[in-house]
Amino acid sequence: MGVLVYNGEQFAFDDRLLSHLKLVMVQKMRRDEGFLLSWSYSLEQGSGRSSIWIHGGANLHFRFDGSRPATLNKEWMDRMIIATHTTGGLVLEAVPEEPRTE
Repeated sequence: MGVLVYNGEQFAFDDRLLSHLKLVMVQKMRRDEGFLLSWSYSLEQGSGRSSIWIHGGANLHFRFDGSRPATLNKEWMDRMIIATHTTGGLVLEAVPEEPRTE
Protein backbone atom coordinates (compact mmCIF):
# COMPACT_ATOMS: atom_id res chain seq x y z
CA MET A 1 0.00 0.00 0.00
CA GLY A 2 1.22 3.42 -0.96
CA VAL A 3 0.38 6.64 0.82
CA LEU A 4 -0.89 9.97 -0.45
CA VAL A 5 0.06 12.75 1.95
CA TYR A 6 -2.26 15.70 1.28
CA ASN A 7 -1.74 18.85 3.35
CA GLY A 8 -0.30 16.73 6.16
CA GLU A 9 -2.99 14.03 6.20
CA GLN A 10 -2.14 10.49 5.09
CA PHE A 11 -4.37 8.30 2.95
CA ALA A 12 -3.45 4.71 2.03
CA PHE A 13 -4.03 3.44 -1.51
CA ASP A 14 -2.85 0.51 -3.57
CA ASP A 15 0.48 1.39 -5.28
CA ARG A 16 -0.96 0.85 -8.76
CA LEU A 17 -3.98 3.06 -8.10
CA LEU A 18 -1.74 5.70 -6.51
CA SER A 19 0.52 5.68 -9.59
CA HIS A 20 -2.45 6.50 -11.82
CA LEU A 21 -3.77 9.07 -9.38
CA LYS A 22 -0.37 10.77 -9.19
CA LEU A 23 -0.24 11.38 -12.93
CA VAL A 24 -3.83 12.63 -13.05
CA MET A 25 -3.27 14.97 -10.10
CA VAL A 26 -0.02 16.39 -11.48
CA GLN A 27 -1.60 17.01 -14.88
CA LYS A 28 -4.56 18.84 -13.32
CA MET A 29 -2.41 20.87 -10.93
CA ARG A 30 -0.03 21.96 -13.70
CA ARG A 31 -3.07 23.41 -15.47
CA ASP A 32 -4.26 25.01 -12.22
CA GLU A 33 -7.50 22.98 -12.42
CA GLY A 34 -9.02 21.93 -9.13
CA PHE A 35 -11.23 18.85 -8.75
CA LEU A 36 -13.05 16.74 -6.18
CA LEU A 37 -11.44 13.40 -5.27
CA SER A 38 -13.54 10.80 -3.42
CA TRP A 39 -13.13 7.20 -2.26
CA SER A 40 -14.76 4.62 -0.03
CA TYR A 41 -13.24 2.72 2.90
CA SER A 42 -13.44 -1.05 3.24
CA LEU A 43 -15.08 -2.70 6.26
CA GLU A 44 -11.59 -3.40 7.62
CA GLN A 45 -10.89 0.35 7.49
CA GLY A 46 -14.12 1.18 9.30
CA SER A 47 -16.26 1.75 6.16
CA GLY A 48 -17.52 5.18 5.08
CA ARG A 49 -16.14 7.54 2.46
CA SER A 50 -13.98 10.65 2.11
CA SER A 51 -13.73 13.53 -0.33
CA ILE A 52 -11.01 16.17 -0.67
CA TRP A 53 -10.64 19.17 -2.96
CA ILE A 54 -7.44 18.97 -5.02
CA HIS A 55 -6.00 22.32 -6.08
CA GLY A 56 -2.73 23.84 -7.21
CA GLY A 57 -1.78 25.14 -3.77
CA ALA A 58 -2.05 21.75 -2.05
CA ASN A 59 1.03 20.13 -0.52
CA LEU A 60 1.33 16.61 -1.92
CA HIS A 61 3.66 13.71 -1.28
CA PHE A 62 3.33 10.28 -2.89
CA ARG A 63 5.01 7.37 -1.09
CA PHE A 64 5.03 3.94 -2.74
CA ASP A 65 5.81 0.60 -1.09
CA GLY A 66 7.20 -0.94 -4.27
CA SER A 67 10.51 0.13 -5.78
CA ARG A 68 9.37 -0.35 -9.38
CA PRO A 69 6.91 1.93 -11.18
CA ALA A 70 3.51 0.37 -11.81
CA THR A 71 2.31 -0.57 -15.28
CA LEU A 72 -0.19 2.09 -16.28
CA ASN A 73 -3.52 1.60 -18.01
CA LYS A 74 -3.85 4.57 -20.40
CA GLU A 75 -7.56 4.02 -21.03
CA TRP A 76 -8.27 4.08 -17.31
CA MET A 77 -6.19 7.24 -16.84
CA ASP A 78 -8.18 8.92 -19.62
CA ARG A 79 -11.42 7.98 -17.82
CA MET A 80 -10.04 9.35 -14.56
CA ILE A 81 -9.19 12.68 -16.20
CA ILE A 82 -12.67 12.92 -17.76
CA ALA A 83 -14.22 12.26 -14.33
CA THR A 84 -12.32 15.22 -12.84
CA HIS A 85 -14.39 17.52 -15.06
CA THR A 86 -17.72 16.34 -13.61
CA THR A 87 -19.62 17.74 -10.62
CA GLY A 88 -19.16 14.46 -8.76
CA GLY A 89 -15.42 14.54 -9.43
CA LEU A 90 -13.10 11.56 -9.53
CA VAL A 91 -14.34 8.60 -7.49
CA LEU A 92 -11.51 6.12 -7.00
CA GLU A 93 -11.95 2.46 -7.87
CA ALA A 94 -9.53 -0.38 -8.49
CA VAL A 95 -7.58 0.05 -11.71
CA PRO A 96 -8.34 -2.71 -14.23
CA GLU A 97 -5.49 -4.73 -15.67
CA GLU A 98 -4.36 -4.09 -19.22
CA PRO A 99 -5.79 -6.62 -21.68
CA ARG A 100 -3.18 -9.23 -22.52
CA THR A 101 -2.13 -9.64 -26.13
CA GLU A 102 -0.91 -13.07 -27.13
